[in-house]
Amino acid sequence: MDTAQVFSEYTKTMLHLMLTLAFLLPSLLAISDDSENGDNTYVASLDEVTSFFKTSHKIWLYATSEGPQRQCLSITKSSEDQSTRTYNFTQQYIDNTGTPTTYLTVNLSQGESEKPPGMTVTMADGKETAYTPEKFDVNEQCGIFSFTRAGKQQCEMYVSHETIRWTTPQSCFKEFDIVCKGMEKHQLYSSSCPW
Repeated sequence: MDTAQVFSEYTKTMLHLMLTLAFLLPSLLAISDDSENGDNTYVASLDEVTSFFKTSHKIWLYATSEGPQRQCLSITKSSEDQSTRTYNFTQQYIDNTGTPTTYLTVNLSQGESEKPPGMTVTMADGKETAYTPEKFDVNEQCGIFSFTRAGKQQCEMYVSHETIRWTTPQSCFKEFDIVCKGMEKHQLYSSSCPW
């Protein structure tokens, strides 16, 4: 192939690439704009939430809008009743008193049409908190949940141990910033967490 033929093939390839980009770029920008502007058309499904909790692996509270008083907080499923969508967990964390262990129960219910499923977390002392499952990423095995505590809206991002063994959940961090816009973000997990 002489120089003129190489240049001609190069020009054709570049023209094809430019035309492809011209058609794809508006679509890509629209998807990006929806995410950055907090597109609210996505509604978490009951199947996504139940799949997230069906794991036998530890689930870490990776980031929260509440303060960083508890570090390395994780939950591990101890039992489940699929007929009632009830999951029992052992919770461990580190705080200024040591490494407490406590227990909690998650109850899921079908949400109304176009609404996320209901989720109630009951602590061992009987205190209940209603959570809203907001977003899930099946690739990063993470979920973002919102709730109200002391009259203030809060957010938490939970990530499967299988994910954070190998990677940092970048997509989930981005979604946390969108779903929990304007809230503080404290990372509670680090690779030095003991369990």
